[in-house]
Amino acid sequence: MELGARSIDHLEATGPDGVAQLAASDVVAVMLPIAALYLARPMPPGRALVDAGAAIALATDFNPGSAFCESLPVVWTLACTQLGLTPEEVLAASTVNAAHVLGLHDRGRVTAGLRADLVLIDAPDWRHLAYHLAGELVHTVVREGRVAYLRA
Repeated sequence: MELGARSIDHLEATGPDGVAQLAASDVVAVMLPIAALYLARPMPPGRALVDAGAAIALATDFNPGSAFCESLPVVWTLACTQLGLTPEEVLAASTVNAAHVLGLHDRGRVTAGLRADLVLIDAPDWRHLAYHLAGELVHTVVREGRVAYLRA
């Protein structure tokens, strides 16, 4: 935070003091629940960070050393069941907040004037994605306004 970082990740060892410092800063707390699972570390304090007012983001941390899983739906499930986040918080953390961390201010929201990058899911309700640990839920992917994938 002292160096002006936009984000901090691998928060598995973050205690109350770290939560308070993040909440008082403009730094986004990036939680990587798959890495915590793979490394048998404590889960990051998601609920405490949100309750303290910290900005949060979620990511897979996809790499073969500590998080060999590229599934954002698995991240969503872990964030809801293990970090104590709501589906609404998880959606914001993995879209608009994640785009902010990457400096991609033209993404992360569905609104006029922004890039039309969308993932459409085949589920009875959008919150289904947060609790459905596995399965093929992606129906259509739209990239820059054009269909890039359509499940047959």
